[in-house]
Amino acid sequence: MDIVFFHGLHGPTDDPDWIQRAWCSDWRSADGSVCWPHAWLPKAFPEARVWSVSYPSLQGDWEENLVTTARRILDQLLQSPVGIGSDSRTVVFVGHSLGGLILKQVLVEAEHRSRSFEELEAQQLISNLVGVVFYATPHQSFNDIQPMWAGAEGYLEAINRSIDQLQGELASVLGSRVSPLCYAEELPPAGWTLHAAAEKGHVEAVAALLQAGANKEAVDKTGATPLHIAAENRHVEAVAALLQAGADKEAANLV
Repeated sequence: MDIVFFHGLHGPTDDPDWIQRAWCSDWRSADGSVCWPHAWLPKAFPEARVWSVSYPSLQGDWEENLVTTARRILDQLLQSPVGIGSDSRTVVFVGHSLGGLILKQVLVEAEHRSRSFEELEAQQLISNLVGVVFYATPHQSFNDIQPMWAGAEGYLEAINRSIDQLQGELASVLGSRVSPLCYAEELPPAGWTLHAAAEKGHVEAVAALLQAGANKEAVDKTGATPLHIAAENRHVEAVAALLQAGADKEAANLV
C-alpha cells in the first residue's frame, strides 16, 4: 500500500523554512512530539509506504499554479523509484485544508493521462486507488477567509472557481469506486450529489453519478429534480444526459 499526504498551504509566504513547518504542524500531535503518519501508520500497516509531498504556497496566478503544481507532483509520484500504485500496490491519498485542492487536481490530471494518453503509470495509480481522505478541505465555495490568509483576499474568487470546477471533475474520476471520507468541514461535498452536478453543468459527474445508481428523480426542498435544476441553469448537455437516463420530463416541482 502507498499512503500519500498533502499538507495545507498555510497562506502565502516567502519564508524558505515554511514547508518544513507546514509538514510538522499538519501531521504532528498537539504537543508536537509525534509525527503520527510516520509513527503510527507503519505499526498498523507494516508493508505500507508512507509518503509526503512538498510544494510552495501557490502565489501569483492561483489557477495556473494549481495545475502546474499538480502536474509536477504527479510526475514525481509516478516516476521511479517512487512509482505510486505500481506493482499492484493499493493507493490512499490524504489531503489537509487547501492542500486537498492540489490532491483533487492531481487525481484529475492522473485520470486525464490515463484516458487520453493511455499512460501506464497513471492507469495503475487510478485503478489501484482505494481511498481518498480530506481533512478541513473546502468542497463548496466560501466567503469567509481564515486570519492567516488576511491580505490575500484576492485569491478567494480564484480559489472558489477551482473548488466548484474540481468537485464535478473529481466526481467523474472517482465514480462509484471510491467514496471520499471528509472530516472537519462544515459544508458537504456538493459535487458528489446529482443535484449539485446538474446545477454546475458537470455532465461527466452527472453521468458518473447516474451510473453509480444516483436517484434521478430525487427532489430537493423545493421539489425540484436534477432535471429541473439542469434546465433552470440552461445546462443543455446535463439535461440531455438526464433525459437519456430516463428522467421524468413531466415531473412538477413545488415552485
